[in-house]
Amino acid sequence: MPSWRVHKKWGEKILSFSSRQIDDMIDYGGIPGLHDAGRYNEGIYHANMKTLEYNYPDELDRAFKYYILHHILDVVEQKLVSYFARSGHNIRQFVIETIKSFEIPWDKENVENVKWEIIEYFENNPSELDELIVDIIKTKKFKRKVYTACKNKYPFIKEMAEASGQRCVQKIERVLQIFER
Repeated sequence: MPSWRVHKKWGEKILSFSSRQIDDMIDYGGIPGLHDAGRYNEGIYHANMKTLEYNYPDELDRAFKYYILHHILDVVEQKLVSYFARSGHNIRQFVIETIKSFEIPWDKENVENVKWEIIEYFENNPSELDELIVDIIKTKKFKRKVYTACKNKYPFIKEMAEASGQRCVQKIERVLQIFER
């Protein structure tokens, strides 16, 4: 998951709204082991919606959109790990396709509306998409995840695993050089 700093930054940029309380509810939710559970468990999702209704009665629309954006950013990071762990070509298109494919099956219509608002934001502000990608991939934590994913391709051959991990991290560095110019 990207840092809460990344969630806050993009919530403010796209929605003019962010909430540490919503980040905490999604990532910790007071229930150990249920990180991001609202994305996988309908009961927890509905409980989260009730919490949003109670805590944000005057800003419910923006709170809901931020809730969905938080989940989308988490999925984008997960997918970017797999992107760097295999060969990929167009990273921008990959991120847009990841956002398009995001869903919460028990609230499709509302989630679709938020997804398209986010996609429209990036279509109208293409340089912002590059900035989001850099925010996610430049951290040591992300590089460590990619390194581990690449290394795990060769679990029984230590030298090949190390070389694979290093190549994947080098790929991240090359992308960062291009995007941070």
